[in-house]
Amino acid sequence: MLKPEGDDEQLLVPTSCKSCTDVIAMRNPLKCDKCGWHFHPKCMPIQAIRKEKQQNKMKNQLPESKSSLEKRMTAIEKSLEPLKEIPALINRVTVVEEDVAALRAEQEEIKAKLEQLLMKITLKNKWKSLVAKFRSESRLEAICKSGDAAADSYESSWTHYKSLKFLSDIVQPAGSEGNLSQLFFKEEVLGSDYEENITENENLAPNRQAYQTSAQRNCIMVNKAVNEKIKRKAIDDDMLDMSDADLLFFRTLAYHVKKIDNDKKLQFRNEINSVVQKYVYGSSIQLSLERTAERRARRRQRREATEDDNGMIKTEPGYGHVHPGHEI
Repeated sequence: MLKPEGDDEQLLVPTSCKSCTDVIAMRNPLKCDKCGWHFHPKCMPIQAIRKEKQQNKMKNQLPESKSSLEKRMTAIEKSLEPLKEIPALINRVTVVEEDVAALRAEQEEIKAKLEQLLMKITLKNKWKSLVAKFRSESRLEAICKSGDAAADSYESSWTHYKSLKFLSDIVQPAGSEGNLSQLFFKEEVLGSDYEENITENENLAPNRQAYQTSAQRNCIMVNKAVNEKIKRKAIDDDMLDMSDADLLFFRTLAYHVKKIDNDKKLQFRNEINSVVQKYVYGSSIQLSLERTAERRARRRQRREATEDDNGMIKTEPGYGHVHPGHEI
């Protein structure tokens, strides 16, 4: 007969029959006389109780496993939360790409407009420069004074001169006034782009041999501008000098200073510096000298007092000190 082990002993619960209870407690395999209960391993309820115990254990483990599973699922869900934002990020990237595309399209449109405007401005400036060049070339070609030889006649070598011949009837000369007519050509206008300014008194241009090239004309204009600037500066300096009384005074003395001999000019300059130092910086120098004299007097007094303490004979100022036992 198998003996129950472990928790199996606790599974044998007593019955209503005391004799059966005693039999169960005594592990007696005999039948009970009263109820006929037979103690046999096959007849014992250990298997059913063990099965019930396992079921109870599984029932108890089920909430724990469920809570642990919920915790695991919560951790997994938290780890998967960033994946939920992927569609929003995709939409945002799509929106940004659309904005970038719109901005690029707008930039291209602005660039095209600017290129057209720049092209118009460039063409207009180029046309104006061509007209100005044609105007100057046609003016030089039209100049012909009496007595000039045929070889002296000017013939333009500009590449576009012949192709712009149709502008000859459009270009209109404008009159000029002043005393610079020999250096500058009169202004001209071009058809509808310029205001018509035709005068009866047209000044003649200078000799073509003297000013044939533009470099010579530019050089003359630059030189004249520099001369005018120098003259204006000289006039301004003179006016400034006249308004400054001190400067005017020294300028009047310059005539007399030039008469001093060279070997005496150094002494003269030193005396001038001394005078300036006296009247400009005299107060500060005098104060410094007074302080220096005071310091020297205090040092002399301390020295004399020290000599008296050491048994030295004090004499009159200017005669020095005489030690005892020595003759003067």
